[in-house]
Amino acid sequence: MPSNFFSRLLSLFRPTPKPSKTPPPASPPQDQKSLNNPPSLSSPIDSPPPYASTSTNPLNTLTTPICPHETLSPTRLALISNLPNFRTNGAKLDALRPSSVHHYRGHDKATAQAQDSCKPLGADPLPSSSPIASLKGFGTYTWKDTAEVPGVLLSFHWEMRRHPLRSPSSSAPAAPHTLATLQSFFSTLAIPLCAHKALHDADVVRALYVLLVPGATPADPVERYLEREGGLGCGVCGAGVRVYKRREGEGRTVRVDVRRGLGRGEGEEDGGEGWRRICGG
Repeated sequence: MPSNFFSRLLSLFRPTPKPSKTPPPASPPQDQKSLNNPPSLSSPIDSPPPYASTSTNPLNTLTTPICPHETLSPTRLALISNLPNFRTNGAKLDALRPSSVHHYRGHDKATAQAQDSCKPLGADPLPSSSPIASLKGFGTYTWKDTAEVPGVLLSFHWEMRRHPLRSPSSSAPAAPHTLATLQSFFSTLAIPLCAHKALHDADVVRALYVLLVPGATPADPVERYLEREGGLGCGVCGAGVRVYKRREGEGRTVRVDVRRGLGRGEGEEDGGEGWRRICGG
């Protein structure tokens, strides 16, 4: 009998294989799904308000000077004003970034924190032929929600020191600087105090001259009164300017303080005409 006949016969008595009872693979737990598909790490501070980030909005092209090497845009103002806890805990943010060869990293003596400063003339000390021995600018952003400053306040300081007085026996005494030479010196630096005023403006230089040049003619009493009452400030954007002598450094340190209200950085209503004035428009 053919062998294939027996093969068919035996196949009739073999048990039918049962389907496997192995359960299908379980879906990953929710935590595992989160690991495989992590959420976006973007945050609200990465997305400034529409008026600041829209390239077609002309306001986005307007910037205001901070120092000779750095400006502030509405996009960065919006970023600063929306930093976590910036509005609530009195935080201070360094006004300068280490983006220029004229910016130096140092430390604030009062807070012992790192601080960037602008040195337009390079490292100290300056030559004895210069009217001053050193010059640097530094500042901070803070939040001041007041009627005078509704939003971000920029407090910027230009600090300079005059050369020490030569002794009477010195064989090469320093030549005295006049008001004209001091103004010419600052004019070459073109240091902005705001978009409308500069360190070399006549009223600011007169105030500096009396404090920097030994034996300088005292300022007119009217000028001194205007300085005390904030007469050195900007009449366009409202920036406050104060010139005074500090006690440190044997009384050779003179500082120009500038206070500028920059707005809340929250929308076009806040950043329209006000931002144009701040930028000089």
